[in-house]
Amino acid sequence: MTDPKLFFDSVGDNVILDEIQYVPQIVTYIKIAIDEKKNVKGRFIITGSQQFHLIKNLGDSLAGRIAIFELMPFSYNEKEQAIK
Repeated sequence: MTDPKLFFDSVGDNVILDEIQYVPQIVTYIKIAIDEKKNVKGRFIITGSQQFHLIKNLGDSLAGRIAIFELMPFSYNEKEQAIK
């Protein structure tokens, strides 16, 4: 959080940001990064263990810039296949 602009300038076009709910203020910088390269689709995968619209202190909207997919937990069979 000391220099979010530098961070987004240096990470490239394929970034996974995990547990976004711990740094909700970064959403403003994600919006800026998306707007700077509007022609590059799917630059960011944003994950978290909290529903996106419930994140406290979400200071900015990504309306029109994101698609939200709610994923179910792994099934027993999926877990078994993953450890093989």
